[in-house]
Parts: sequence; structure tokens; C-alpha cells
Amino acid sequence: MKKLALVFIIIFASNMVYSLDMVLGLKANFIPSVGGVRSGLDDKNYLASESYFNNIGAGIFFDMVYARLDVEYNMSLAGNVDIQRMVASGTEISITPTNYGAATLSALSFDLMFKLPLDIGIGSIWIGAGFGYRMYLAMDYNGDGIDDLGTTFNMMNDIYALVGGGLNLNFGTAIYLIPSFTLGYNLMPKMNDAAELPGNNYVYWMYEYKYNVALGIRI
Repeated sequence: MKKLALVFIIIFASNMVYSLDMVLGLKANFIPSVGGVRSGLDDKNYLASESYFNNIGAGIFFDMVYARLDVEYNMSLAGNVDIQRMVASGTEISITPTNYGAATLSALSFDLMFKLPLDIGIGSIWIGAGFGYRMYLAMDYNGDGIDDLGTTFNMMNDIYALVGGGLNLNFGTAIYLIPSFTLGYNLMPKMNDAAELPGNNYVYWMYEYKYNVALGIRI
């Protein structure tokens, strides 16, 4: 019985792999992101600075059935909005938004996602996890023409942990339409080497929400 079960599993897995295709193509995406730092004496007395920004991107991808590699160029869309929050004794006592509408950013992104696909007849549905690397090329936070990567934001090359999923749809043709979504958590969220004040607790974070759409061809 165990041998029959093993044979069945091998046949099933072989059929699933055979029905899935490697795909090469072009992609575009929209990437809302948020990052920030919280500093203070404790969880009830602190100052938090949050930055909200949107990026767009375009690039290429190679889907190898059980892994997918994405390489893309990203740039900022409509600047940044920063929000300063002051909390005392557990109560928010002030909130100050600042719009950096002229802020610009450009970067190269490299994502490697390991996937678990399931054949659905018209393609596959998949979930996955992996890592991404963001290599920042230029950043003008204030819109003054000065590249802040060499000064204010000099710790911006980051590694992300990624989770996500998507659909590889081909409708019986060699062309695939691939919508997907990935959530990225920055493993290196501190953006600069500014000195931390003694006696304060510091917490840094950054998330990205990447909505992708791609067109590819079976290879």
C-alpha cells in the first residue's frame, strides 16, 4: 500500500510539473510604502515620525515554476507625506503632517521568490516567500536638487523579507497574464546614521505593498 501511495504521489507531482511552464516577460507595478522611527522613554511617552510614499516600477521577470526572479527600476510618484506624532502618558497630544511633494527617488530592485504553484487548468495559482534587495540610485527628499543619499539618507540600500502570491493565466495560449501581490518587510529599516540620544528607546520599521501585473511568454 505504501509503495502504491508513493507511486501515485510521484505520478501526480510529475503531471503537475509537466503542466506548468517557465515564463519570461515584462512587468509593471505600483508600490505604496510606509516607514518610520519611534523614539522615547517608553511605550507611553514617545515621538514617532512616519513617512508615506508611493513608487512605480517596470522591469523583467523570469518564472521558473518553483522560483521567480524580478529585476526592475523604481521611481517615486507624487512625493512623500511625513507625519510627526507626539504621545505623552499614553495620549496623543499632537500630530503634524508635512507634504514633501517635490521629493524624488530612483532605485533598482531585485526580488527572488520561492513559489508553491498549483495547476488550475488555465495556468496556476501560487504563493511564495523570498527576499528582495533595493539599491537606491538617487534621492532628493526636499526637492532642492541635492542628492540626499550621500548625506541625510546614507543607509538606504536595504534587504526585504517577502511573502506573496499570484496567478499565472494563459487561457490556452503561449502568452501569460500574471497579476500578483507581494508584501515586503524591510530588515534594515534605519535610513540614516543619525546619533541616538542616550536613555531613549528607538524602534524603526518600513513596509512595502507591491501590486504587480506582468505579461510573459512560455519558454
